[in-house]
Amino acid sequence: TKEILEESDFTVDEEGFKREMDHQRDRARKARAGSSFMGSETTVFHQLDASLSSHFEGYETTDIIDAMITAITKENELLEKAVQGEEISVMTDKTPFYGESGGQVGDKGVVKFSGNEFNVLDTIKLPNEQNASLVDLGNFTITLGSEVELAIDEDFRNQVIKNHTVTHLLNESLRVVLGPHVQQHGSYVGSEGLRFDFNNYSQPTNEEILKIEELVNSEINKAVDVKISYHPLEEARKMNVQAVFGEKYGEVVRVVDTDFSKELCGGCHVKNTKEIEKFAITSLESKGSGIFRIEASTANNIKPYLEKVLTNIHSEINDLLNKQANILKEAAELNLKLEAKEFKLSELTLSYESIINRRNELNELRENVKELDKLFNKLKKEATQISLDDYLENNLTINNYNVLISKTNNLETDILKDLVDRLSDKLDNSIVLLANVTDKNIVFVCKNKIDSLHAGKLVKEAAMVTGGNGGGRGDFAQAGGKDATKVDEALAKAKLMIESII
Repeated sequence: TKEILEESDFTVDEEGFKREMDHQRDRARKARAGSSFMGSETTVFHQLDASLSSHFEGYETTDIIDAMITAITKENELLEKAVQGEEISVMTDKTPFYGESGGQVGDKGVVKFSGNEFNVLDTIKLPNEQNASLVDLGNFTITLGSEVELAIDEDFRNQVIKNHTVTHLLNESLRVVLGPHVQQHGSYVGSEGLRFDFNNYSQPTNEEILKIEELVNSEINKAVDVKISYHPLEEARKMNVQAVFGEKYGEVVRVVDTDFSKELCGGCHVKNTKEIEKFAITSLESKGSGIFRIEASTANNIKPYLEKVLTNIHSEINDLLNKQANILKEAAELNLKLEAKEFKLSELTLSYESIINRRNELNELRENVKELDKLFNKLKKEATQISLDDYLENNLTINNYNVLISKTNNLETDILKDLVDRLSDKLDNSIVLLANVTDKNIVFVCKNKIDSLHAGKLVKEAAMVTGGNGGGRGDFAQAGGKDATKVDEALAKAKLMIESII
């Protein structure tokens, strides 16, 4: 800096500079003595000298080569020097970094010092309208009064400003489509997308949301220059500009004008609406008390944002398709003729229309699988009804009692129980025991109408032969087994038990 000034016939008051730095160090020491932790009513930032300049130049430039560090903080301390491995906040006399405010996130970027480069992780707005950047020092050290070069992450900023300007277009589009009663009730503008809260008498319909989205895109495509101007507050009010509900404004305000929308705003914006490229609403939800929230995104972030929002819907669709496939597989194993309705997902478009389509497709698939499952169960019942006589052929008469012991395959437990009930209804003075074998397990179900026998004890003994267990009442019981190779042995043992008692 000294050499640059001398080339322009300026001199440097080094003694004056050192004297002012000593004053700042003294202020820092005094502030440390009374500072408190972040998050309390008074933070370390409240201890900073309000007269310290931190002029924001990020409207006009993306980097500054001769900024000076005027404050360093770490947690609850003001520092004169920060050493390697620390995450600190630094304030400079001028900065291109936008401090988070008005819904817009803080800038990221780098601080360059003595050939070293530190990452700026975030930038915040301080109590006295100063800006501080959160810096990861890495393996380096920095001191109060150091001259540094500052450069924002331009890709990050460009994504943010697209979302900020489109928030203004969205704000006005809501009033055009829903009515002039709509007011902003909070917003968040990040690099990937935006949130916008607003009031309305009822939740907007799908048709209204699509109209809002279409109107915003129409304004983007007009390629209008975004005009920035400054006015006394009272003069601005007469210009029919939109102001954020509950926001405090100074005597002079900044107006952002897209022709379609006109708002008081201190944030960063595109120079022309065509830079936004495209806009899509990705979700709508009620926040209660007549407040609704829209989430949206722009340009290249729309597709990944939509895919993220659709994750749960796609997951449920996959679960339903797997259930449908399992039903068809089981039907084929039982030689039941069953077909599923054709289902095809529509192509993903960069619009809220994709959200609507996916929800409709999910509901359609739910109904299809529900009907398929219902038909499958009906066919299974019909199949067991048809084969009832086949089971009855296995009935034995022992001392005037009917004893039916048999084996089945791949029946669901409720179908198995129903089959046992219907067989028992056909036989007086009877005991019916069926063993159902699947590739996973064995289920024994018994219904007994003979006083001297006990269904629970019978299925327990049979199940134990196959490595299982169970039991139940004397008239009805169920048990589970494991080893399918021993089912015949288990049923033979049950038959012997019955014969020994009756």
